[in-house]
Amino acid sequence: AYASAAEMTTGTATDKAAAPDTIKNHLLVPASVFSFTGVASPVVTDVGGVLGAPAVAQTSTGVYTVTFAANMAATTYAVLATVEDATPRQISVSSKAAGSVVIRSANASDVVIDGDSYSVAIFGAVA
Repeated sequence: AYASAAEMTTGTATDKAAAPDTIKNHLLVPASVFSFTGVASPVVTDVGGVLGAPAVAQTSTGVYTVTFAANMAATTYAVLATVEDATPRQISVSSKAAGSVVIRSANASDVVIDGDSYSVAIFGAVA
């Protein structure tokens, strides 16, 4: 027998397997995974997850707005983001909405600057 989505979330059905059609909605399975280039017109690649391909726009140097193809259920979702570059960068989430997130990268002196590429995973319930 398969566990329901609620049983998977609460961990109450330890004797049941996770069904392929419900595991994709589990909170520990990314709703979206993707990469994009750190340029004025970002190119999105390596898309996976139930949210589909996001739209990414550079709003200013080192600041990118990611708009989801579908909304998250709430703004309590988690964002895991990395920036790849030859020099150290820090990355942060400056704002979240149900349908989008703003990601910011800066150097060690907190000067906002582009990275070469970004990888992002979104975790949480999809609306």
